[in-house]
Amino acid sequence: MTDNVDFKHPQYEDSLPDWKAVDDVCMGARKFKQVAFENGYLLKLNPDDKTPKNTHLNHNYLERAVLYPFVGYTLKALTGMAFSKAPKIELSTQLDYMRDNADGENVGLIQMMKASFRSVTKSGRELLFMDTETNGDGSQATNPRSFINRVSAKAFINWRNNMLVIKESYKEYGEFEEVSKDQWRVLAMVDGKYTIQLYRKTEQGIVKYDEPVIPKDYKGKHYDYIPAVCIGSQDNSLSVDEPPLLELTRISIAHFRDSADYQHACFWAGQPQAYMSGLTENWLDMIKKEMDTGSGIGLGGSSIMALPEGGVFGYAQSQPNSMPMESMAHHKELIVQMGGRLIEKTSSNTKIEAADNAHAEHSVLSLIANNVESAYNQMLMFISQARGANKESYVEINKDFIARNLTPEEMRQTVEAWMKGALPKSDMILKFQRYGEIDPERSLEEVMDELETSSGIPL
Repeated sequence: MTDNVDFKHPQYEDSLPDWKAVDDVCMGARKFKQVAFENGYLLKLNPDDKTPKNTHLNHNYLERAVLYPFVGYTLKALTGMAFSKAPKIELSTQLDYMRDNADGENVGLIQMMKASFRSVTKSGRELLFMDTETNGDGSQATNPRSFINRVSAKAFINWRNNMLVIKESYKEYGEFEEVSKDQWRVLAMVDGKYTIQLYRKTEQGIVKYDEPVIPKDYKGKHYDYIPAVCIGSQDNSLSVDEPPLLELTRISIAHFRDSADYQHACFWAGQPQAYMSGLTENWLDMIKKEMDTGSGIGLGGSSIMALPEGGVFGYAQSQPNSMPMESMAHHKELIVQMGGRLIEKTSSNTKIEAADNAHAEHSVLSLIANNVESAYNQMLMFISQARGANKESYVEINKDFIARNLTPEEMRQTVEAWMKGALPKSDMILKFQRYGEIDPERSLEEVMDELETSSGIPL
Protein backbone atom coordinates (compact mmCIF):
# COMPACT_ATOMS: atom_id res chain seq x y z
CA MET A 1 0.00 0.00 0.00
CA THR A 2 1.40 3.41 -1.04
CA ASP A 3 0.74 6.31 1.31
CA ASN A 4 -0.34 9.49 -0.46
CA VAL A 5 -1.06 12.72 1.41
CA ASP A 6 -3.31 13.77 -1.50
CA PHE A 7 -5.67 10.83 -0.83
CA LYS A 8 -9.31 11.98 -0.81
CA HIS A 9 -11.76 10.70 1.77
CA PRO A 10 -14.57 8.67 0.10
CA GLN A 11 -17.22 11.10 1.42
CA TYR A 12 -15.18 13.96 -0.06
CA GLU A 13 -15.06 12.31 -3.49
CA ASP A 14 -18.81 11.65 -3.36
CA SER A 15 -19.71 15.22 -2.34
CA LEU A 16 -17.27 17.20 -4.51
CA PRO A 17 -19.56 17.42 -7.61
CA ASP A 18 -22.36 18.85 -5.43
CA TRP A 19 -20.06 21.48 -3.88
CA LYS A 20 -18.83 22.48 -7.34
CA ALA A 21 -22.38 22.81 -8.68
CA VAL A 22 -23.51 25.14 -5.87
CA ASP A 23 -20.30 27.18 -6.16
CA ASP A 24 -20.65 27.47 -9.94
CA VAL A 25 -24.27 28.65 -9.78
CA CYS A 26 -23.38 31.23 -7.11
CA MET A 27 -20.47 32.61 -9.22
CA GLY A 28 -22.83 34.48 -11.54
CA ALA A 29 -23.83 34.08 -15.18
CA ARG A 30 -20.52 34.98 -16.85
CA LYS A 31 -18.38 32.49 -14.92
CA PHE A 32 -21.13 29.87 -14.85
CA LYS A 33 -21.34 29.88 -18.64
CA GLN A 34 -17.57 29.34 -18.89
CA VAL A 35 -17.99 25.86 -17.34
CA ALA A 36 -21.58 25.10 -18.42
CA PHE A 37 -20.66 22.66 -21.23
CA GLU A 38 -17.61 21.29 -19.43
CA ASN A 39 -19.52 20.42 -16.23
CA GLY A 40 -22.65 19.18 -17.99
CA TYR A 41 -24.98 21.99 -16.94
CA LEU A 42 -25.95 22.48 -20.61
CA LEU A 43 -25.88 19.72 -23.25
CA LYS A 44 -24.50 20.64 -26.68
CA LEU A 45 -26.59 20.63 -29.84
CA ASN A 46 -25.39 17.96 -32.30
CA PRO A 47 -22.55 16.93 -29.93
CA ASP A 48 -20.88 14.65 -32.52
CA ASP A 49 -20.60 17.47 -35.06
CA LYS A 50 -17.13 19.05 -34.63
CA THR A 51 -17.39 21.49 -37.54
CA PRO A 52 -16.80 25.24 -37.03
CA LYS A 53 -20.43 25.85 -38.00
CA ASN A 54 -21.75 23.67 -35.17
CA THR A 55 -19.21 25.13 -32.76
CA HIS A 56 -20.55 28.59 -33.59
CA LEU A 57 -24.13 27.32 -33.22
CA ASN A 58 -23.41 26.01 -29.72
CA HIS A 59 -21.57 29.19 -28.75
CA ASN A 60 -24.68 31.24 -29.58
CA TYR A 61 -26.94 28.64 -27.93
CA LEU A 62 -25.00 29.11 -24.68
CA GLU A 63 -24.77 32.90 -24.91
CA ARG A 64 -28.52 33.35 -25.36
CA ALA A 65 -29.34 31.25 -22.27
CA VAL A 66 -30.19 33.18 -19.10
CA LEU A 67 -29.05 32.13 -15.64
CA TYR A 68 -31.44 33.68 -13.15
CA PRO A 69 -29.68 34.39 -9.82
CA PHE A 70 -32.13 32.44 -7.64
CA VAL A 71 -29.46 30.66 -5.61
CA GLY A 72 -27.16 33.64 -5.16
CA TYR A 73 -30.01 35.91 -4.05
CA THR A 74 -31.30 33.26 -1.65
CA LEU A 75 -27.83 32.94 -0.12
CA LYS A 76 -27.62 36.71 0.31
CA ALA A 77 -31.12 36.81 1.82
CA LEU A 78 -30.36 34.04 4.32
CA THR A 79 -27.08 35.67 5.36
CA GLY A 80 -28.77 39.04 5.69
CA MET A 81 -31.47 37.59 7.91
CA ALA A 82 -28.99 35.76 10.12
CA PHE A 83 -26.89 38.90 10.61
CA SER A 84 -29.63 41.53 10.49
CA LYS A 85 -28.71 42.15 14.11
CA ALA A 86 -25.02 42.32 14.98
CA PRO A 87 -23.83 39.27 16.93
CA LYS A 88 -23.05 39.83 20.59
CA ILE A 89 -19.31 39.53 21.30
CA GLU A 90 -17.67 39.25 24.72
CA LEU A 91 -13.87 38.95 24.67
CA SER A 92 -11.29 38.79 27.42
CA THR A 93 -8.45 41.30 27.46
CA GLN A 94 -6.08 38.69 26.02
CA LEU A 95 -8.42 38.05 23.06
CA ASP A 96 -9.63 41.59 22.40
CA TYR A 97 -7.44 41.86 19.28
CA MET A 98 -9.71 39.29 17.61
CA ARG A 99 -12.58 41.74 17.39
CA ASP A 100 -10.86 43.38 14.39
CA ASN A 101 -8.26 40.74 13.51
CA ALA A 102 -9.50 37.19 14.03
CA ASP A 103 -7.60 35.53 11.19
CA GLY A 104 -4.23 37.32 11.24
CA GLU A 105 -5.17 39.13 8.02
CA ASN A 106 -7.20 41.94 9.66
CA VAL A 107 -10.57 40.30 9.13
CA GLY A 108 -12.77 40.83 12.18
CA LEU A 109 -14.70 38.18 14.08
CA ILE A 110 -18.12 39.22 12.74
CA GLN A 111 -16.89 39.20 9.12
CA MET A 112 -15.41 35.75 9.64
CA MET A 113 -18.66 34.40 11.08
CA LYS A 114 -20.60 35.81 8.11
CA ALA A 115 -18.18 34.15 5.71
CA SER A 116 -18.48 30.84 7.57
CA PHE A 117 -22.28 31.09 7.53
CA ARG A 118 -22.25 31.61 3.74
CA SER A 119 -19.80 28.75 3.26
CA VAL A 120 -21.81 26.28 5.34
CA THR A 121 -25.06 27.35 3.66
CA LYS A 122 -23.48 26.73 0.25
CA SER A 123 -21.51 23.55 0.95
CA GLY A 124 -22.88 22.28 4.24
CA ARG A 125 -19.35 22.15 5.64
CA GLU A 126 -16.30 24.18 6.73
CA LEU A 127 -13.27 23.53 8.93
CA LEU A 128 -11.85 25.96 11.50
CA PHE A 129 -8.46 25.45 13.13
CA MET A 130 -6.28 27.50 15.44
CA ASP A 131 -3.07 28.95 14.08
CA THR A 132 -0.31 30.56 16.13
CA GLU A 133 2.03 33.41 15.25
CA THR A 134 5.54 32.43 14.21
CA ASN A 135 8.81 34.24 13.65
CA GLY A 136 10.27 34.72 10.20
CA ASP A 137 12.19 31.44 10.50
CA GLY A 138 9.01 29.51 11.33
CA SER A 139 9.70 29.20 15.05
CA GLN A 140 6.95 30.14 17.48
CA ALA A 141 6.97 33.77 18.52
CA THR A 142 7.35 34.90 22.13
CA ASN A 143 3.91 35.39 23.71
CA PRO A 144 2.28 34.59 20.34
CA ARG A 145 -1.23 35.53 19.37
CA SER A 146 -3.53 32.81 18.07
CA PHE A 147 -5.89 33.16 15.13
CA ILE A 148 -8.69 31.24 13.44
CA ASN A 149 -8.11 29.75 9.98
CA ARG A 150 -11.06 28.89 7.74
CA VAL A 151 -10.86 25.92 5.36
CA SER A 152 -13.48 25.36 2.65
CA ALA A 153 -15.16 22.01 2.10
CA LYS A 154 -13.25 21.57 -1.19
CA ALA A 155 -9.88 22.15 0.54
CA PHE A 156 -10.58 19.80 3.48
CA ILE A 157 -9.77 16.59 1.60
CA ASN A 158 -9.26 13.89 4.25
CA TRP A 159 -9.92 13.28 7.93
CA ARG A 160 -9.77 10.80 10.79
CA ASN A 161 -10.25 11.29 14.53
CA ASN A 162 -6.57 12.19 15.02
CA MET A 163 -5.69 13.57 11.57
CA LEU A 164 -6.99 16.34 9.30
CA VAL A 165 -5.56 16.95 5.81
CA ILE A 166 -5.92 20.32 4.06
CA LYS A 167 -4.92 21.02 0.47
CA GLU A 168 -3.56 24.55 0.04
CA SER A 169 -1.45 26.57 -2.37
CA TYR A 170 1.66 28.67 -1.94
CA LYS A 171 3.43 31.07 -4.28
CA GLU A 172 6.92 31.10 -5.71
CA TYR A 173 8.11 34.48 -6.99
CA GLY A 174 10.40 35.29 -9.89
CA GLU A 175 11.63 38.70 -10.90
CA PHE A 176 8.26 39.57 -12.45
CA GLU A 177 6.06 36.50 -12.22
CA GLU A 178 4.47 34.49 -9.48
CA VAL A 179 3.54 30.82 -9.72
CA SER A 180 0.98 29.09 -7.51
CA LYS A 181 1.88 25.55 -6.41
CA ASP A 182 0.17 22.85 -4.36
CA GLN A 183 0.82 22.30 -0.67
CA TRP A 184 -0.73 19.95 1.89
CA ARG A 185 -1.09 20.76 5.60
CA VAL A 186 -1.56 17.81 7.98
CA LEU A 187 -2.88 18.46 11.48
CA ALA A 188 -2.32 15.34 13.52
CA MET A 189 -1.65 13.86 16.94
CA VAL A 190 1.84 12.32 17.02
CA ASP A 191 3.08 10.67 20.22
CA GLY A 192 0.41 12.48 22.19
CA LYS A 193 1.36 15.92 20.82
CA TYR A 194 -0.45 18.15 18.32
CA THR A 195 1.76 18.65 15.25
CA ILE A 196 1.53 20.49 11.94
CA GLN A 197 3.41 18.98 8.98
CA LEU A 198 3.59 20.54 5.50
CA TYR A 199 4.05 18.58 2.26
CA ARG A 200 4.97 20.00 -1.14
CA LYS A 201 5.20 18.57 -4.64
CA THR A 202 8.71 18.35 -6.13
CA GLU A 203 10.29 16.57 -9.08
CA GLN A 204 10.69 13.57 -6.79
CA GLY A 205 6.99 13.62 -5.89
CA ILE A 206 5.16 14.86 -2.82
CA VAL A 207 7.57 15.13 0.11
CA LYS A 208 7.65 16.55 3.63
CA TYR A 209 8.58 20.23 3.68
CA ASP A 210 10.75 21.25 6.62
CA GLU A 211 10.38 19.86 10.13
CA PRO A 212 6.95 19.49 11.76
CA VAL A 213 5.72 22.39 13.89
CA ILE A 214 4.68 21.49 17.45
CA PRO A 215 2.64 24.43 18.81
CA LYS A 216 2.71 25.33 22.50
CA ASP A 217 0.46 27.36 24.78
CA TYR A 218 1.44 30.41 26.82
CA LYS A 219 3.08 28.16 29.42
CA GLY A 220 5.17 26.37 26.80
CA LYS A 221 3.03 23.24 27.10
CA HIS A 222 2.22 21.04 24.11
CA TYR A 223 -1.41 20.48 23.11
CA ASP A 224 -2.87 17.01 23.66
CA TYR A 225 -5.70 17.66 21.19
CA ILE A 226 -6.16 19.13 17.70
CA PRO A 227 -7.60 22.66 18.13
CA ALA A 228 -10.02 22.44 15.22
CA VAL A 229 -13.78 22.28 14.67
CA CYS A 230 -15.74 21.13 11.62
CA ILE A 231 -18.94 23.13 11.06
CA GLY A 232 -21.82 21.33 9.37
CA SER A 233 -25.32 22.25 8.26
CA GLN A 234 -26.75 19.50 10.49
CA ASP A 235 -24.16 19.12 13.24
CA ASN A 236 -20.52 19.88 13.93
CA SER A 237 -19.14 16.38 13.39
CA LEU A 238 -16.65 15.24 10.76
CA SER A 239 -19.36 13.54 8.70
CA VAL A 240 -20.39 15.34 5.51
CA ASP A 241 -23.79 17.06 5.50
CA GLU A 242 -25.77 17.78 2.35
CA PRO A 243 -25.49 21.39 1.15
CA PRO A 244 -28.69 23.26 2.11
CA LEU A 245 -28.79 24.97 -1.30
CA LEU A 246 -28.19 21.80 -3.33
CA GLU A 247 -31.78 21.07 -4.43
CA LEU A 248 -32.34 24.74 -5.23
CA THR A 249 -29.16 24.61 -7.33
CA ARG A 250 -30.31 21.55 -9.27
CA ILE A 251 -33.64 23.14 -10.13
CA SER A 252 -31.89 26.40 -11.06
CA ILE A 253 -29.68 24.47 -13.52
CA ALA A 254 -32.79 22.83 -15.01
CA HIS A 255 -34.33 26.30 -15.35
CA PHE A 256 -31.14 27.45 -17.15
CA ARG A 257 -31.47 24.58 -19.64
CA ASP A 258 -35.11 25.48 -20.28
CA SER A 259 -34.04 29.08 -20.87
CA ALA A 260 -31.42 27.96 -23.41
CA ASP A 261 -34.03 25.98 -25.38
CA TYR A 262 -36.59 28.78 -25.18
CA GLN A 263 -34.18 31.50 -26.34
CA HIS A 264 -32.86 29.21 -29.09
CA ALA A 265 -36.40 28.58 -30.35
CA CYS A 266 -37.25 32.29 -30.23
CA PHE A 267 -34.17 33.16 -32.26
CA TRP A 268 -34.69 30.57 -34.99
CA ALA A 269 -38.47 30.50 -35.26
CA GLY A 270 -39.79 33.54 -33.43
CA GLN A 271 -39.64 36.01 -36.32
CA PRO A 272 -42.05 35.99 -39.31
CA GLN A 273 -40.43 34.85 -42.58
CA ALA A 274 -41.47 36.60 -45.81
CA TYR A 275 -41.95 34.36 -48.86
CA MET A 276 -43.03 34.65 -52.52
CA SER A 277 -44.20 31.94 -54.91
CA GLY A 278 -45.28 31.73 -58.55
CA LEU A 279 -42.44 34.02 -59.71
CA THR A 280 -41.30 34.10 -63.35
CA GLU A 281 -37.66 33.88 -64.39
CA ASN A 282 -37.76 37.42 -65.84
CA TRP A 283 -39.11 38.80 -62.61
CA LEU A 284 -36.35 37.08 -60.59
CA ASP A 285 -33.71 38.58 -62.94
CA MET A 286 -35.20 42.03 -62.42
CA ILE A 287 -35.20 41.62 -58.63
CA LYS A 288 -31.58 40.42 -58.74
CA LYS A 289 -30.55 43.57 -60.62
CA GLU A 290 -32.29 45.75 -58.06
CA MET A 291 -30.59 43.88 -55.23
CA ASP A 292 -27.20 44.38 -56.94
CA THR A 293 -27.78 48.14 -57.15
CA GLY A 294 -28.81 48.28 -53.49
CA SER A 295 -32.40 49.40 -54.11
CA GLY A 296 -33.87 46.01 -53.13
CA ILE A 297 -37.57 45.40 -52.47
CA GLY A 298 -39.71 47.45 -50.09
CA LEU A 299 -41.60 45.49 -47.46
CA GLY A 300 -44.34 46.85 -45.21
CA GLY A 301 -45.41 50.42 -44.58
CA SER A 302 -46.58 52.25 -47.70
CA SER A 303 -44.36 50.29 -50.09
CA ILE A 304 -46.01 48.62 -53.08
CA MET A 305 -44.61 45.37 -54.44
CA ALA A 306 -45.44 44.45 -58.02
CA LEU A 307 -45.64 40.70 -58.63
CA PRO A 308 -46.05 38.81 -61.89
CA GLU A 309 -49.37 37.25 -62.82
CA GLY A 310 -50.04 34.34 -60.44
CA GLY A 311 -47.37 35.50 -57.96
CA VAL A 312 -48.10 35.25 -54.25
CA PHE A 313 -46.51 37.13 -51.36
CA GLY A 314 -46.99 36.16 -47.73
CA TYR A 315 -45.49 35.64 -44.27
CA ALA A 316 -44.80 32.28 -42.65
CA GLN A 317 -45.13 32.23 -38.85
CA SER A 318 -44.23 29.20 -36.75
CA GLN A 319 -46.84 27.84 -34.37
CA PRO A 320 -46.33 28.79 -30.73
CA ASN A 321 -44.20 26.25 -28.82
CA SER A 322 -45.03 26.71 -25.17
CA MET A 323 -43.21 23.65 -23.83
CA PRO A 324 -39.91 25.39 -22.86
CA MET A 325 -41.80 28.30 -21.29
CA GLU A 326 -44.11 25.95 -19.38
CA SER A 327 -41.09 24.02 -18.11
CA MET A 328 -39.42 27.27 -16.99
CA ALA A 329 -42.58 28.29 -15.14
CA HIS A 330 -42.78 24.88 -13.48
CA HIS A 331 -39.19 25.03 -12.28
CA LYS A 332 -39.66 28.59 -11.03
CA GLU A 333 -42.65 27.44 -8.98
CA LEU A 334 -40.51 24.67 -7.45
CA ILE A 335 -37.86 27.25 -6.59
CA VAL A 336 -40.50 29.38 -4.87
CA GLN A 337 -41.67 26.38 -2.86
CA MET A 338 -38.12 25.49 -1.82
CA GLY A 339 -37.02 28.89 -0.60
CA GLY A 340 -37.17 31.22 -3.56
CA ARG A 341 -39.98 33.18 -1.86
CA LEU A 342 -37.30 34.72 0.37
CA ILE A 343 -36.40 36.93 -2.59
CA GLU A 344 -39.96 37.62 -3.79
CA LYS A 345 -42.53 39.92 -2.20
CA THR A 346 -45.87 38.36 -1.29
CA SER A 347 -48.96 40.34 -0.43
CA SER A 348 -51.49 37.58 0.25
CA ASN A 349 -50.20 36.60 3.68
CA THR A 350 -50.25 38.48 6.93
CA LYS A 351 -46.95 38.87 8.78
CA ILE A 352 -47.91 36.10 11.19
CA GLU A 353 -48.83 33.76 8.31
CA ALA A 354 -45.55 34.61 6.56
CA ALA A 355 -43.69 33.65 9.72
CA ASP A 356 -45.53 30.32 9.87
CA ASN A 357 -44.99 29.58 6.16
CA ALA A 358 -41.26 30.31 6.43
CA HIS A 359 -40.82 27.95 9.37
CA ALA A 360 -39.01 25.24 7.37
CA GLU A 361 -36.48 27.63 5.86
CA HIS A 362 -35.86 29.33 9.16
CA SER A 363 -35.37 26.05 10.97
CA VAL A 364 -32.52 25.31 8.55
CA LEU A 365 -31.28 28.88 8.97
CA SER A 366 -31.40 28.59 12.77
CA LEU A 367 -29.53 25.30 12.74
CA ILE A 368 -26.69 26.71 10.64
CA ALA A 369 -26.50 29.83 12.80
CA ASN A 370 -26.35 27.65 15.93
CA ASN A 371 -23.61 25.49 14.45
CA VAL A 372 -21.52 28.50 13.40
CA GLU A 373 -21.95 30.09 16.83
CA SER A 374 -21.02 26.85 18.61
CA ALA A 375 -17.92 26.34 16.43
CA TYR A 376 -16.63 29.87 17.00
CA ASN A 377 -17.21 29.58 20.73
CA GLN A 378 -15.19 26.35 20.68
CA MET A 379 -12.38 28.14 18.84
CA LEU A 380 -12.47 31.02 21.34
CA MET A 381 -12.13 28.46 24.13
CA PHE A 382 -9.08 26.93 22.42
CA ILE A 383 -7.50 30.37 22.00
CA SER A 384 -8.37 31.37 25.57
CA GLN A 385 -6.51 28.31 26.81
CA ALA A 386 -3.59 29.07 24.50
CA ARG A 387 -3.38 32.66 25.71
CA GLY A 388 -4.12 32.04 29.38
CA ALA A 389 -7.22 34.26 29.34
CA ASN A 390 -8.68 35.20 32.71
CA LYS A 391 -12.25 35.64 31.44
CA GLU A 392 -14.61 33.64 29.26
CA SER A 393 -14.96 34.84 25.66
CA TYR A 394 -18.01 34.05 23.57
CA VAL A 395 -20.16 35.10 20.61
CA GLU A 396 -23.93 34.96 20.24
CA ILE A 397 -25.65 35.10 16.84
CA ASN A 398 -29.19 36.43 16.55
CA LYS A 399 -31.81 33.66 16.18
CA ASP A 400 -34.95 35.79 15.74
CA PHE A 401 -35.20 35.74 11.95
CA ILE A 402 -38.85 36.74 11.53
CA ALA A 403 -39.17 40.46 12.12
CA ARG A 404 -42.72 41.60 12.91
CA ASN A 405 -44.54 43.84 15.33
CA LEU A 406 -47.10 42.70 17.86
CA THR A 407 -50.73 43.26 16.93
CA PRO A 408 -52.78 45.53 19.24
CA GLU A 409 -54.59 42.44 20.51
CA GLU A 410 -51.31 40.67 21.33
CA MET A 411 -50.04 43.77 23.14
CA ARG A 412 -53.26 44.01 25.16
CA GLN A 413 -53.10 40.33 26.13
CA THR A 414 -49.46 40.68 27.17
CA VAL A 415 -50.16 43.70 29.40
CA GLU A 416 -53.21 41.99 30.93
CA ALA A 417 -51.13 38.89 31.68
CA TRP A 418 -48.60 41.06 33.52
CA MET A 419 -51.28 42.97 35.44
CA LYS A 420 -52.89 39.70 36.59
CA GLY A 421 -49.54 38.39 37.77
CA ALA A 422 -49.36 35.63 35.12
CA LEU A 423 -46.32 37.19 33.41
CA PRO A 424 -43.25 38.65 35.17
CA LYS A 425 -42.63 42.32 34.43
CA SER A 426 -39.19 41.57 33.00
CA ASP A 427 -40.63 39.00 30.60
CA MET A 428 -43.21 41.49 29.36
CA ILE A 429 -40.52 44.07 28.57
CA LEU A 430 -38.27 41.46 26.96
CA LYS A 431 -41.16 40.34 24.75
CA PHE A 432 -41.78 43.92 23.63
CA GLN A 433 -38.05 44.27 22.90
CA ARG A 434 -37.99 41.08 20.89
CA TYR A 435 -40.77 42.30 18.59
CA GLY A 436 -39.36 45.80 18.22
CA GLU A 437 -41.99 47.58 20.32
CA ILE A 438 -39.21 48.70 22.70
CA ASP A 439 -35.61 49.39 21.65
CA PRO A 440 -33.79 46.05 22.19
CA GLU A 441 -30.51 47.88 22.87
CA ARG A 442 -31.87 49.45 26.05
CA SER A 443 -31.33 47.72 29.37
CA LEU A 444 -34.20 46.35 31.42
CA GLU A 445 -33.52 48.88 34.19
CA GLU A 446 -33.61 51.84 31.79
CA VAL A 447 -36.99 50.81 30.38
CA MET A 448 -38.51 50.23 33.83
CA ASP A 449 -37.28 53.60 35.13
CA GLU A 450 -38.72 55.46 32.13
CA LEU A 451 -42.08 53.72 32.33
CA GLU A 452 -42.33 54.52 36.03
CA THR A 453 -41.50 58.19 35.40
CA SER A 454 -43.70 58.71 32.34
CA SER A 455 -46.82 56.75 33.32
CA GLY A 456 -46.76 56.67 37.08
CA ILE A 457 -47.41 52.93 36.94
CA PRO A 458 -45.23 51.11 39.47
CA LEU A 459 -43.36 48.43 37.54
